[in-house]
Amino acid sequence: MTTVATKPAPPACIQPDDALRESQRFLRAALDALPGHIAVLDDAGVILEINAAWRRFSVENKFSSVNYGVGSSYLLYCDQIFSQAIDPKICHQTCAQTCAAGISAVISGEQDLFEMEYPFRSPTEERWFVMRVTRFQSPGPTRIVIVHDDCTERKRAEILLRESESFSRSIINSSPDCINELDLDGNLLSLLSGQALLGIEDIRPFINKSWLDFWAGEDRVAAQCAVASAAAGIIDSTNNFVGFFRTLDGTPKWWDVAVTPILGADGKPARLLSVSRDVTPRKRAEMNLAFLAAISHDLMLWTNIDEMMQIVGAKLAAYFNLSSCAFADIDEAAEQVVITHDWHRDDVQSLIGTHWLPDFVGDEFVRMARTGEAIVVGDTATDARTTDVKLAALKIASFICMPLIRDQQWRFALCLYHAAPYDWREDEI
Repeated sequence: MTTVATKPAPPACIQPDDALRESQRFLRAALDALPGHIAVLDDAGVILEINAAWRRFSVENKFSSVNYGVGSSYLLYCDQIFSQAIDPKICHQTCAQTCAAGISAVISGEQDLFEMEYPFRSPTEERWFVMRVTRFQSPGPTRIVIVHDDCTERKRAEILLRESESFSRSIINSSPDCINELDLDGNLLSLLSGQALLGIEDIRPFINKSWLDFWAGEDRVAAQCAVASAAAGIIDSTNNFVGFFRTLDGTPKWWDVAVTPILGADGKPARLLSVSRDVTPRKRAEMNLAFLAAISHDLMLWTNIDEMMQIVGAKLAAYFNLSSCAFADIDEAAEQVVITHDWHRDDVQSLIGTHWLPDFVGDEFVRMARTGEAIVVGDTATDARTTDVKLAALKIASFICMPLIRDQQWRFALCLYHAAPYDWREDEI
């Protein structure tokens, strides 16, 4: 018996139409699974396909369009969206025009990607979106993919960060202190506040230069210790010191300084913060009290008025940078000033002798002296209470007069003189 072999039946053929439908179902399912609002356009800008997120968004925001815009021009659809939802402070036509230009550039191949961020007012809240337009890279007809992603959380975080930075900046700007950011070696990274306090018009030449160079002598040593302690993460008394330096415009100032670490993400010092408070008035008051105590001690020790005037006068001159000082008897009736004791620099002549009062001061000065209050003259050439000719010959351009009253009459005066005009500080008076 002869056995005839039979060929196996050929597998069922997959029809082309079925494969196309399967591909389309897969594409739609993939688009619907993505969270962004997606539209696929042809080379004329007509919407061919959208995803589920796009449809939900249209329904939630009550956009009036047939079939969610499929078959319509994307640009016309966007103009409707922008006119309804763009923040009214922003021109929706500008957004629509920018959008149209970007899409056209991608369609023509001028650029591969276009992005635009825009605010969006929904019925319930304000949100932000970023639109990305790309060209679909495949053989066949040109296809453009547009995705709108919700970036509200990121945008809100950015706004909160800006508000926080603005608040921090307002705190720093309202601070009366000089606040510097330093690196761990004490080099100046930025001046956050206090540029005017330092008399600096342009901070740029000082950036990345040593902050320690502001200090000299023992103050520099103290500054170095403060920087080293802060850089090591130490916070104790070594971080603080009181130091002196002249500002760039020459003003002498004392500063109460604290240097502290700014910790990085690893919890270790990454930078340093230097906060310097101008304590010049307090420091001068302390120095004045100490000086007055020393003068009082000297006055108690000396019995010879000539020697006392020379010693005390020299100390007064050194402390106030005087050219001379004198103690005078006043005889208002005779309009005479009798100076029996003085101290003067070598380049200034002695004031000892009898002088005619109107050669130095006018009636208003005498009237004020009778009150017993200190009289301050910053510039004898411009002060109407003084007579400049005689004073100029004696190299007196500025002075303080402390009148002493006895029996309700101006009887004595202690005067401190400058050879040049001088703006007497309040703590010196």
